[in-house]
Amino acid sequence: MFTQPDQQLAQFIQGRTRTGLAMPAFCGHFPQLRQARLDAGLTPIDVAQLLGKHQSYVSKCETGERRVDFVELLDFSAIYKKPTEYFLP
Repeated sequence: MFTQPDQQLAQFIQGRTRTGLAMPAFCGHFPQLRQARLDAGLTPIDVAQLLGKHQSYVSKCETGERRVDFVELLDFSAIYKKPTEYFLP
């Protein structure tokens, strides 16, 4: 279940796309991911284990080599205990 801020973010993003969350234009690079991880006191390996992914996945998301979609952003947001708005430009 979405929290109020998550609902607002989803509405904001859907307003920017025509077909909703699955549209490739929805994906993005969130440079705040690294800072949020550091603020949480976690290593890329810690985050990867929590996500069930490889460490390279986390590093690529942080550097922008891999784009992050909304569902993945929600996962990062929960792990880092940051509201999704924190990651918006």
